[in-house]
Amino acid sequence: MADESGVGHGPVSAVNSPRITTQLRAIDFDSTGLPPRELADRMAADSFLYFRGLLDRDTVQDVRRRVVNRLHRVSWLAPDTDPMLAVPGATVHHDRGVIGDRRVRDAGWREGYTAVQSLEALHRLAHSPALVEAVGTLFGTPVLVHPRKIARISYPAIDFPTPPHQDALFNQTPTDVVTAWIPLGDYSEEQGTLKVLRGSANLGLLPVSPAHGLGGEAVALPDTHQEWIGDDYECGDVMLFHSRTVHTTTPNRGDVLRLSIDCRFQSADEPVKLAALLPHGFSAGQLPSWTELTEGWSNTRWVEPDTPVQVRTVTTGPSRGPARLVHDPAGSTAGANPAAPDRCPRARTR
Repeated sequence: MADESGVGHGPVSAVNSPRITTQLRAIDFDSTGLPPRELADRMAADSFLYFRGLLDRDTVQDVRRRVVNRLHRVSWLAPDTDPMLAVPGATVHHDRGVIGDRRVRDAGWREGYTAVQSLEALHRLAHSPALVEAVGTLFGTPVLVHPRKIARISYPAIDFPTPPHQDALFNQTPTDVVTAWIPLGDYSEEQGTLKVLRGSANLGLLPVSPAHGLGGEAVALPDTHQEWIGDDYECGDVMLFHSRTVHTTTPNRGDVLRLSIDCRFQSADEPVKLAALLPHGFSAGQLPSWTELTEGWSNTRWVEPDTPVQVRTVTTGPSRGPARLVHDPAGSTAGANPAAPDRCPRARTR
């Protein structure tokens, strides 16, 4: 999903929304129990893997409970209601993006987002053995869990979708990064759930233009038959997709908050972008440092690489190096971006 970019795009123009030709149900693509070779082949062909109930439901519900209790404490939820219902308070909050033709920033976002991002359980969820094993099957190497996790808090009663985009623009490097989208609740499509464009990672990097919604930009969708995969999701479900997979979420038309987490993974053998080691929003002043966020935790390993990593300082744009997990477009010979690698021990990321 969209996050820090640092890439300028000029004035904001009209809304760019996906033209859904065919919508298919994620449950019909359930990858649970598939052998490793079939998982790799399905990711290469479809650009995503969906797992029904990959994570323990009670564990995910516990993370939800902790998140909503924090939001209730900072008055983001309606008073005198059960926090587990996630009934929104009177003030609508949102991350950075574009509404209409205006770039917007919520002055109250930092307080609530910091409260959520300082939860050890939220960051620990990305290290769930079943999830790491599923991702590791794709890479065939030791996996680096990005310390940066992105918590999504979507209010109803605001037209603030996530436009169709590719994470490659923000991840930048390496080419093969896998995102795990984890819903922190049972959500119907009325509440605006994730949709992925089948096979879209194999289109390569698509042109980008300004757009209405979270992040404020969207890719130019090809004028071809499109199969969008979405569904009603439950606690424990996981959607994995490649950094080049086009994905979107529609506005929350329900009456409660929609909560989810984006966790990202890559091969531990490849260089990592520095921002992936830092708190989400840190560089934009939206979050404090790990030192402050992890105060009182029982273990900080959830936001530290397991081994020293090679950090890459990316100059411009996403990596155009060859992909291993998906197919490159025919004739693509572009090389990776200029970068300055630096061996970086875990302590330096804090």
